[in-house]
Amino acid sequence: MPHHPTAPRRAAPAALAMALPLALALSACGGGDDGARGTGDARVSAQEAPPPASGGRPAQGESVTGAVVEAPGRVAYEVLAQRVEVGTPAAAAEAVADPADARGRVLAVAYVRYTHRSGPPLTGVAAVRDTTAVFADGVRGGLLAGAPESAPGCEDPYGVTGWGRGESHVLCAAYLVPADAGSIEVHWSDEGGSPFVWTFPQG
Repeated sequence: MPHHPTAPRRAAPAALAMALPLALALSACGGGDDGARGTGDARVSAQEAPPPASGGRPAQGESVTGAVVEAPGRVAYEVLAQRVEVGTPAAAAEAVADPADARGRVLAVAYVRYTHRSGPPLTGVAAVRDTTAVFADGVRGGLLAGAPESAPGCEDPYGVTGWGRGESHVLCAAYLVPADAGSIEVHWSDEGGSPFVWTFPQG
């Protein structure tokens, strides 16, 4: 059974990671008189088309918004990666069943605040944190399931019930990352979107 890190140190702020590129293509076809009308329709379609999927590099302290399919419906959230606390190699070894699995690694716990902005109240466990992950120098870390819930300031997602509009919860994600990582990134993406990436350089 994993344990939370005993001596975390807070990661410092900055921005470094790159978001995935996104292209949106629109096309229309027609011929003769109908073709002329088709071209106009294409212009209208382009104007009314939805914006490209989300994603980007928010600054530290900057929140983003996105929608997630929850039970019982689609919910819009405001999301903020507040901080990442990085523990010691010794703490990482204590957090896994086999200390060899943590050799050369540390435990990085991401504190992410999710605020319900619109949509129905949740009737089950929130899915909004399912696309949250911790990367180190652009490489995804190793998820340590169940580790963050007992860390100070982290809420148990299974204990959050009836989550409704205007309500915020801090849900954490714990990952094993290389001890010599130059930066830690917190990734979160909404429904069908590219990831938002907050970066926390390591001193």
